[in-house]
Amino acid sequence: MKEKVLVALKNIFCLLTVLWSLLMLFEYTIILIGVPQISGILYEVFDFCVLFLYIGIFAVPLLFFVSAILMAVVRGKYQKKSIERILNVVTVFLPIIVGTIMILTDFNSRLQ
Repeated sequence: MKEKVLVALKNIFCLLTVLWSLLMLFEYTIILIGVPQISGILYEVFDFCVLFLYIGIFAVPLLFFVSAILMAVVRGKYQKKSIERILNVVTVFLPIIVGTIMILTDFNSRLQ
């Protein structure tokens, strides 16, 4: 029973890391492409989503760190070798890709 709880916890943290990284990648790609001037409710939605970029700058590395620890514990204790391997790989590489893109394109000046 304890194994299932630990694996489920790891999968939840990995999924949160991947989803937040995908959200950040999507939003930042829209900013990089240069969306035409938007107004009205669409502007309000986009402006609200930009908050996730700022929060994600700190949250994604924290989620990544927790996920990496849980991946190491689960792999060391239970020798899991299944479809979870794909989730683990995406959890490791996606935040690194998003962070690299944001650093290389001077994200702070683009978000202001």
